[in-house]
Order: sequence, then C-alpha cells, then structure tokens
Amino acid sequence: MIKRTIKGGVSINIFKIVEERSKVPIRNVKNDIDQIEYISKKIESNDNQIHFIVPNNFFLSSAISIKLLKDKLFSKYYLTGIYDLDKLYSPNTGIQFSLFHFSKEKNKEVRFLKLSNKKQLVTNYRDNIKDRGILDISKFSNWYKEHLSQVEQFSNNSNIELSDRLIIFYEKNEDIQKDKLYLDYYLPEYRENRRKLDQEEIVLLKDIADVITPRRKQKCDRSRQLLVKDFEYPLKYEELPTINSIETRLMKEDIILSTHGKYRAYLFEEDYSDIAPTANSVIIRLKSNTEFSIYYLYNYLTKKIAQNYFSSMTLGSIINYIKKSDVLNLPIIKPKKRVLEISEKEFQLTSNHEYFKISEYNQVINRKWIMDTPIQTEIMANLLTSIMNTRYKKLKKIIESDLVEIAKCINVGAFKSSIIMCGSVLEGILIDWISDTEKHDKYIEKKDSEIKLYRIIEELRNTTVKKEIVNLAHIIRKRRNAVHPKRVYEDGIEFSKDMAFDTLKSLEKIVESRFQV
Repeated sequence: MIKRTIKGGVSINIFKIVEERSKVPIRNVKNDIDQIEYISKKIESNDNQIHFIVPNNFFLSSAISIKLLKDKLFSKYYLTGIYDLDKLYSPNTGIQFSLFHFSKEKNKEVRFLKLSNKKQLVTNYRDNIKDRGILDISKFSNWYKEHLSQVEQFSNNSNIELSDRLIIFYEKNEDIQKDKLYLDYYLPEYRENRRKLDQEEIVLLKDIADVITPRRKQKCDRSRQLLVKDFEYPLKYEELPTINSIETRLMKEDIILSTHGKYRAYLFEEDYSDIAPTANSVIIRLKSNTEFSIYYLYNYLTKKIAQNYFSSMTLGSIINYIKKSDVLNLPIIKPKKRVLEISEKEFQLTSNHEYFKISEYNQVINRKWIMDTPIQTEIMANLLTSIMNTRYKKLKKIIESDLVEIAKCINVGAFKSSIIMCGSVLEGILIDWISDTEKHDKYIEKKDSEIKLYRIIEELRNTTVKKEIVNLAHIIRKRRNAVHPKRVYEDGIEFSKDMAFDTLKSLEKIVESRFQV
C-alpha cells in the first residue's frame, strides 16, 4: 500500500451502488434499453449527486438514443469522476465496467481511477449471474471486495492508503469532451501524446492516404489471405490460407492495419496480385502527390505516438477495436528529411532477415543525428533503436552459429582449429563492442590498417566492461597466438581438449556479457 493525498472527496456507498446495478441485466440487444432506463431514472431523481455503473464504452455508441441520453445528462450535471470496476460480471462476460459520478456542482477537476493490473479474479465461482442476467454480488472474491472498498475510499477521503496497482489522475473539467466519455482517453500517457502532437506540424492521414475497407462478397474468386499472424518478413506465401469471401486485393506498397485487438501494421512489399487482407483491417494506400514516404508512414503506425492515439480511441467492452473514422483522422507528424531517409533505411535493414552487412548498420547508428523538436528526436531514437536491436540479433545469431561450429571442432579432435576460431570470433565481437562504445566504426578502420587484438582489448579496459571479461579476452588472444607454427615448435605447447573446451567457455562468457543473455 502507498499513502497518497487525494484531492477533494465525495461520500459514496460503493456496495449499495453495485447492489443497485446488480438488478440491471448486463446488456440488452435492443438499443441498451435497460441501461438507458437505469441512467434516466438517476437523472430524473434530480439528486445533487448521481452514480451509475455501465460498460466502459457505453457512451461512445453512435446510437441516437445514447446521444439523447448524454444531452439530457449534461444539461443537468457535470462529470465528477470515472472509476475502473474491471470485469464486474466475470466470469460470465469479459465486459469491462466503470463507475460514473456526476454532480450538479461543477468541480475544477474530474477524478479518475484505473486498475493497472487486471490479473486478479472478480469471483472464484464459475457463475456469477442470477436469473435475467442479474449479478450475484455475494460471490465477489476478497480481492474484488477490497478493490471496491478502495474505490469508495478514493471517492470519500482526502488522505488514504491506496494499492500501488491503482493509477489515479485528474483532468480539468473544461477539458472533458462529451463525445469522449471514456476513462482510458484521459490517461496521462495519452494526454501527453496529444500535447506533443499539438506542438508539431501535422496532417491527417486522410489528407495523404486513401483508407480502404476490404470489400466482402458472398462468393468471389479464390485468393490467399494475409492474416495478422502472418505479418512477418519474409512473407510465407505458400502458408497463407485461401478464401473466397473478400474481393479486395492488396497492391505493392499497401499498408495493412488491423483494427481489432492489437493495432498491428504490415507493409506489403510483394508483387503478388492474389492476396486479400485480413477481414478486420483497413488498407492504407499513400496518395501519389504526397511528400511522405510509405516507409515513414509504416514506421509511424507501428510506433508509440500512433499506437497511443489508437489506444485512446479504442472502443469495445470485450474485444478492442477502432473505427475507420478515427484511423482517417490520425494526426501524422510532418517528418524532417533526415527522418524520411532513416525510415527507409530502417525498413530495409530490419525486414530483410537474409541480408547482413554490419558496416551499413554502423554507418547509420554512429552518425550524429540532431533533430529540431522533442518528438522528432523521439521518432529518430525509435528508428535507431530498431536498427540497433536488429543488428544485435543478427550478430548474435551468427556468433551462436560460430560457437556451435567450434564445439563440433572440439568433438572431432580439431583443437587447434577450435582455438583459431575462438580468436577470430573474439576479434569480431570486440571490434563491434568498441565501435558501439566509441560511436566509431572500427570495421572501416580495420580495412585501412590492421588493428592489433591486444590494442582492442586494452581499449575495452577503459570502458564499463568488467575486468574479468578483459582478462578472459587476453587468455583467448594468447592461446590463438600460440597456434602459430613458430610458437608451437619453440614453446612446445600441447593443445588439448581441456584447453580447447576452456577457451570456448571463456568465449561464451564474453558473448554472454556482450549480449547480456
């Protein structure tokens, strides 16, 4: 528990409110009539304070009946708070619920409370519903009862102890939007996202691209279908399922954005003409007269700024989804020329799993990129981090393959060969390591003049690398040098299985330290 000072405080009895709600069925397929009657009675009571519990996205419906209800509600009351009640009717349904608090008195700030960890059970029973979908509150778990008590305390008191799994935040009353009556929209992270976007020069996605909804048809020509699970490079065409229910076909340089669940994007770079998009998606097709690049747009859609925007616009009480209109109105930051350049490079270097030329990665990573604004700096940092992570993964994969080959040499008695390979792999790792540390490509330097392994190891000594790793590197270096014919004859060194195995183990420790696996 963490003690926090809570602003304001309005007395409520949460268990009485939940009990009252328990008499209302979960949902009604006929325009939410039960929910509307439940809230309307609250409004008509003319009480100074009213509270009601409805699904999180209840007020985001485009139904006329809901719009009229909101108008009626806001004509008499001001929003005072929204509190997360998690899956109130679990396990019968996964619908998320919130407690809404309205008052006739306008407070300066609206209060929000959200659960950051939703892994606990609302009930330990298999069924939590009575007849007509009415909730059985006697079956709540101890954890959930405690959560309800926390919500009550948050509303009632000014200085209380709250669980660290709760996020509390506030929003100015004048900044509350009637069409965004949804707890997550006001999360500090998403609010900060909107603030950053306000400081940038932006265009809307609909101004630079066509957003196409896949056309369904009862029966059309058979095609392959690109599902979200197939959003990977290279595209495995032969493994794609076949369908005959979607007429729309993907074109090269289309971006597919899934609009349900996780909002994943995929840049279609193939020449196939018989692939249809996944059903719950939109196709984003860049207009020909735009200064934006398809690579920048794809990258933008996959990164935090766009993903936060989508999350703040999320609908759905069980399965998350976003409307096409919200995709069309996605704010796109106008990129600097350098960002456009690196966006294309990032896609080329990260999507091609077969290609790996380390100097190309280093050339991008080690350049000094100075951007004009914090958000452009953030975009560039995300691009460079992506390139760096891909470089690490590819380099690690190559080295792991080398380690397997060295082990094979030892198993067949090729002890000298294994030690030579250990020295070679060590040199590659250390040159890459020092290049990272100094932000200078030592691979290029190596082409110009031979770098001594001893000097590289000593340079590493002046960094944060542990002394043990430096000492192990020198041991491998000395053993590799001892393999030279002249040294073998003069020193009479015997290259045994134990020495080869010990050298490999030393190298593995260095690899582990480098990649922190």
